[in-house]
Amino acid sequence: MMSTVTAAVLVSFQNCSPVSNGSRGPAGIEMQQQTGGTTTDNPKPTVQVSIMPHSVAAVGELTICVEDVRFKRESVQTLGGHSFRTNSVGDNDLRKAGKDLARKLRGRDITIVKEGTFIDAFSLPRGDYNVVELILDDECEADKSLTVRTAHGALSTKERVTLRFDGNGRAAGTEALQLNMHSILEALTNIQTGGEIRRTLEAARGNF
Repeated sequence: MMSTVTAAVLVSFQNCSPVSNGSRGPAGIEMQQQTGGTTTDNPKPTVQVSIMPHSVAAVGELTICVEDVRFKRESVQTLGGHSFRTNSVGDNDLRKAGKDLARKLRGRDITIVKEGTFIDAFSLPRGDYNVVELILDDECEADKSLTVRTAHGALSTKERVTLRFDGNGRAAGTEALQLNMHSILEALTNIQTGGEIRRTLEAARGNF
């Protein structure tokens, strides 16, 4: 005959649950608690993008409308005596990151001031890049891809314009990416009509 003490011990054992770091679902499958990430996650670096201060006195108010942003890892290849640029395999990840930033900027006129202009912050895949392109179009409130005031007066264009910046960047942690527009702004001072803007600026190069 089972003693009262023995019965009490058995009941207590049956009511206990095994200790686990997670909860258990159907058929004993352990379900990990969702906490927004695990210790094995490798978060992407945050890049703070801005336009550097400039001292081009002949350029007054400048407003751009950014439709797309492109980050690239380009290399120069030579074939048959001709040089050409190619993008690395990782360029697809950079392309997606640029589009993510562009979505945040789309439809927003950005005014570039002499003291420097903060653009936005976004995540970029870890690694190197050596080209940044800002693609301008007229899908903002001002209905222009670029407007500027110089010694020749107020000039503007609705054309799609690519502003290119060359340099050496590395996304590793929290980075500050400062785009230097000095050469681009200097090119603007020589423009006398809006019809010259796209051709002139796409022949110029900024850096970072």
